[in-house]
Amino acid sequence: MLRAERGLARIVAALPGRKFVLTNAPENYARAVLRELRIERLFERVIAIEHMRDRRTWRAKPDHAMLRRTLRAAHARLSDAILVEDTRGHLKRYKRLGIGTVWITGHLPGHLPGTGRPHYVDQRIRSLKSLRLGTRSGRQKCSRLTRRTTP
Repeated sequence: MLRAERGLARIVAALPGRKFVLTNAPENYARAVLRELRIERLFERVIAIEHMRDRRTWRAKPDHAMLRRTLRAAHARLSDAILVEDTRGHLKRYKRLGIGTVWITGHLPGHLPGTGRPHYVDQRIRSLKSLRLGTRSGRQKCSRLTRRTTP
């Protein structure tokens, strides 16, 4: 059973920049979930397990080479990427590459041992509603990033 955060499409649409789904699940499953949540159209690309083969070797998340290749193909820099993830091990590996890291915990059990904000996590959030990303004018909630003012 899928449970979507209230206003999920609006929240995701308000996030600045290009959006990709990076998953170790098969693409048809990932797309079915995105369709059910009504957010598939908000993502430029789904990078699923079947796209993570490098010559004869599988390079699944959190493999560094796979991520570099994926970002290079998207013409994106590591320093511009932000990974929103629930697996701390993946965040730790990607932080070493210079990627921004956000640990989302709202769906995880209430009390996890050793849960603070590890040094390799830039932000710990329970919900996408509380995600804050750097902008030229400072750190703002994403819902404020889409408001435009008329000159």
